Amino acid sequence: FPVTIGDSIMDTFRCSINDKIINKDLDALKKHNSNFQEIELNIQELLESINQGKAFSPIVFKDNTRTGKNFISAQLLVLDFDKSNLKETLEHEYIKSHASAYYTTPSHRVDGNGDKFRIIFQLPETIIDREMYKSCMVNLLEKFPEADQACKDTARVFYGSKNCTYGYWDRKISLEEFENLKTPKSTREKELNILFKSDHDLHILIMNVEALSTKKGKQFAERFLNCHKSLMATDESTTIKNPGAN
Repeated sequence: FPVTIGDSIMDTFRCSINDKIINKDLDALKKHNSNFQEIELNIQELLESINQGKAFSPIVFKDNTRTGKNFISAQLLVLDFDKSNLKETLEHEYIKSHASAYYTTPSHRVDGNGDKFRIIFQLPETIIDREMYKSCMVNLLEKFPEADQACKDTARVFYGSKNCTYGYWDRKISLEEFENLKTPKSTREKELNILFKSDHDLHILIMNVEALSTKKGKQFAERFLNCHKSLMATDESTTIKNPGAN
């Protein structure tokens, strides 16, 4: 159920909780990797669970088993900080505008350690595509390169933290926000754009029929053909050459 804070209501989300793993326990993780139970709760309830030491994942897994291929959905993004100042990070304008919660980890200021903490972002939308989730995490990590880069793992687990310090706000980060975090062109896009360069070199483009049948694939092929004096050959015996093909 939603939780009211002042005049606002905290929406619930789905994630996975593992009550068999308390604080950082690698042996328990190996033993109970198939006990990541899907649960619906709000950010305050998640923090209370973390404060009890229970491990969680922002991801819902098929058969409650934590592997990347079992990704079903996610509505949380989590950053893990080991070498940053907690107070300064919480004062970061992006955190103040978009973060939903933070909590300190068990090693926070222990045995001479500095600040160790995590920042949680809640999405109003549910991500059901594993690659989209990973892309969002990659883009968020570009904004905070000092955070642990392993957070983009699509089977990521975060250990609980008994008696931690935590805080939360009724804020969310929209998927639209991630457009602002992407670099203008990926390395892959730059490599593909070489195909459209008009020069005296020989440019070869090979596409399968499945790619050519999509709108994006057709537009890519047309752009390539329009950039060069071209020879086009088609060799496809099922979809194109059969008597019933359009």
